Amino acid sequence: MGEFDGSRFMKFKAEPFNTKGSELLKNAVGAGTLKEEDTVLVVERGGERLSFWMYQMTTHHVAQGSLGGLPYLVNYCALCHSATAMVPVIDGEVHHFSCVGILNGMAILEDRETGSYWDIQGECVEGPLKGRKMESLLLGQMTARQALKQWPDISLALPEQTWIQRWLMQPAKNFFGRHGIFPPFIKRTLVRRDTRLPDMMSGVGIMTDQTKRFYPIQEIKKAGGEIRDTLDGRPVMISLDEDGFPDVSYTDATDGDDVPLYLYARWYGFSLTYCDCEIYQGERDESVAS
Repeated sequence: MGEFDGSRFMKFKAEPFNTKGSELLKNAVGAGTLKEEDTVLVVERGGERLSFWMYQMTTHHVAQGSLGGLPYLVNYCALCHSATAMVPVIDGEVHHFSCVGILNGMAILEDRETGSYWDIQGECVEGPLKGRKMESLLLGQMTARQALKQWPDISLALPEQTWIQRWLMQPAKNFFGRHGIFPPFIKRTLVRRDTRLPDMMSGVGIMTDQTKRFYPIQEIKKAGGEIRDTLDGRPVMISLDEDGFPDVSYTDATDGDDVPLYLYARWYGFSLTYCDCEIYQGERDESVAS
């Protein structure tokens, strides 16, 4: 993200996803609470999994808890569509987070313990812990139907919400995110822009220690829904499922956990987080950095 520009930081307070319990996802779908085609985020820790309805996450941006005795942090930014998960442990201590504003059109988190600011990739960008980074976790983004197909007994987290959050904030934030509308007051938070692609173009961003590369959805569709590429010397496949959600895997992997970190995000969010990232160039089967 570069240096933290306080003059463009739009501060506000969003209450984190306070879980009041959970129920089986299949029961929630059966009761009509959400539909099979609705999007859920799935986090796994200690051999246990929990799903969050993305529609509800737009209000809170942050969900935190523990699974299998291990802490997790889930973050979702409705406008840039970035969904990430981290281990909220710094120097052996669990830190507690909430969304406190927007910079570069993306959510900024604050930890309660030190008041430091963190970006959606878990890097501290301002405050006493500046430069520190939380360990990243893989986070699934899929339809409720797909989640139930893989894990029939997975649970859905239930939030405590005020009527304002449920009936006003939630629909409004989802409207802007779903239709790719960039509100003018959010644009004012942009420190810089990468004009190589349209701001709101969706794609798959892959992040390794060596490479940050963006695959526009239109390029994946143009390739028949599947791209085979090389990432840091390893063969990688980026594909879209029947519902249009991406999947990324190393084709030479022998371990199911051997997967590169990736985001299903809009271009502006990925490019402003990873400045000078590469863009997949389609039929040339190569990527270039600009």
